[in-house]
Amino acid sequence: MFDFMSNYKNTDSLSKRASQLSALVMLALAGLWLLPTSIQARRKTAPPFDTSSTIEFHGSTDSLPKLSFITGDQEYLLALNADLYPTRADLRAESRWTRRQSKELKLFWELYGDSALASMATYAGISWRQEKIKVYLVRYLSSWELPTPPTLALGGRRLAGIIEAGPTGAERILQLLHLVAHQLINQASRLEYPQLNHALLKHSPYHRENMVELLALSVAADILDIDKLLETINSPAYARRHPGYDLFFADLWEIWTLSADLPLTKYLAEEPFSGSIRFRADSTLAARTIKKSKTQTAHQREIPAGGQIGIALEQTATGLKVIDADPERLAFAYGISEGDIIRTINGVPAKNLRDFYSELLSTYETTGTKLRVRRGSEEFTVIIKVAPTGFELSPE
Repeated sequence: MFDFMSNYKNTDSLSKRASQLSALVMLALAGLWLLPTSIQARRKTAPPFDTSSTIEFHGSTDSLPKLSFITGDQEYLLALNADLYPTRADLRAESRWTRRQSKELKLFWELYGDSALASMATYAGISWRQEKIKVYLVRYLSSWELPTPPTLALGGRRLAGIIEAGPTGAERILQLLHLVAHQLINQASRLEYPQLNHALLKHSPYHRENMVELLALSVAADILDIDKLLETINSPAYARRHPGYDLFFADLWEIWTLSADLPLTKYLAEEPFSGSIRFRADSTLAARTIKKSKTQTAHQREIPAGGQIGIALEQTATGLKVIDADPERLAFAYGISEGDIIRTINGVPAKNLRDFYSELLSTYETTGTKLRVRRGSEEFTVIIKVAPTGFELSPE
């Protein structure tokens, strides 16, 4: 009897364990079945690229550079933001975060990278010479200006402990294309492409950055979902991150329409540097003016207090010499640089500061102010006129 009861208890225990194991297996299977749904639920929006509108590249990739994303360079992370990573464990955690955040960018490049590189070369009229492009992905940068080496901040801008969220979706991909466009122009020989010596490619938010953005947007318009692209470039955040925004959309976008027959190099070759309407600065520039005291502005730098112009001048025998040009203000946006000699203003010789500023301030917001400028042995004309604002882009 004892042996029989003992066997019965053991059998009952095994039965209960079997039931418990069966229940665990069912829960595991249910979890696997629900996993794709839960992952999809975490994706708030669809990717911003659209296969129905993309161009396709079927040629050889031998002439195209190989782009790779660098997400775990610990020494580079320390150089950028050493205070964020007191230990190596913090660095490793940052690398894991960056890899998770970069999935959409990597998917985009896997699908459309060759098409983007080929189209960009076509729209620029420049052949790729670079064999490799390394793009560093980090969480924070201190500025929206894209640094060297090529770097994208997936988390945003961090300055003095204040964090501004970075681009996502279509704007993040557009930022990547902007960075790649920089690489295309940087690697091109100025002897082979003399058009790249054009003043519109000088380093400034109103010149080179706008030329590069023209290339990036031309490629993006072929690949990204058009509604999401328009939503992005009409957003206040996009405008805030691009100081030359008003100038770009008023005087470049849809005016310089890039194509295989009309690449960027051809437009540059046919655009004399004359300070024409495409070289204007936007009327919101005053809001970004570096604040200085009236005493300093009026007496130390001889710049009209509260004005937008931003140049300090001194009288010489040949005209008014520019001894300082504020990169955040209007004159610099039009191409005026330190050392330039302003010969005439609206056709009248520029002889003294009082008459110069009086004429400039009475015309630049209305009819525009025409300056004749000498730089070394070269003379050219700059027309300063504030660009219109208040426009909105549309699918039409």
